[in-house]
Amino acid sequence: RGDKVADAIILLVMLLLLCFFLYPLLNMLSISVSNEHAVLRADVTFYPIGFNAQAYSLIFQSQDLWRSFGNSLFVAGVGCVFSLLALCVAAYPLAFGDFYGKKLYNLIILFTMWFSGGIIPTYMVIKSVGLLNSVWSMIIPCAINTYNLIILRNFFTGMPRELEESAMLDGCTEVGVLFRIILPVSKPAITTVTLFYAVDRWNEWFHASLFLSNSKLWPVQLQLRQILQV
Repeated sequence: RGDKVADAIILLVMLLLLCFFLYPLLNMLSISVSNEHAVLRADVTFYPIGFNAQAYSLIFQSQDLWRSFGNSLFVAGVGCVFSLLALCVAAYPLAFGDFYGKKLYNLIILFTMWFSGGIIPTYMVIKSVGLLNSVWSMIIPCAINTYNLIILRNFFTGMPRELEESAMLDGCTEVGVLFRIILPVSKPAITTVTLFYAVDRWNEWFHASLFLSNSKLWPVQLQLRQILQV
């Protein structure tokens, strides 16, 4: 009987938490299909008042919004793959490499996490390499995140060095060790940084506002910001 009571209490608490977390989503959905006067009066809670689907009709008719949605998918997909590849290639020598100046190299990487170059120098670099008005300006400059690099490097460092040594004795190259031995056993860390990169790329708008003057290349976040400002 005690277990059943405990299960009932846990179930009740979880249902309350579920309602608590679902309320903002229900409120947002109700506002999207409610009458604008009811929305302005803040009368809409978790059910719509005065059904009005004009917002959805505007969305489906807006070519700019669908184009920006495709731009965001490209940046999130291609940018995530590009960043993961660059991140793995950068983290592997920091974890398993034994080269001169390794500590200094790690310190320089950490320095970029504490201090950035600034908006104006970054803009000048992007302009000098010809990435202005290109979707690659949202992918290449921020390809490697220092925080994600530290996460992956520390995960690699915790692996037994015998894995690398045995693979090298069998004739495997450095690239083969990374892609055949290290990465397959690093799925938890890879999954974590993939989630970080995917969310970061999808929410990207700041770099787009700096480097993209052509509205046809805007991501969906910047397009929505423009709609709200208008």
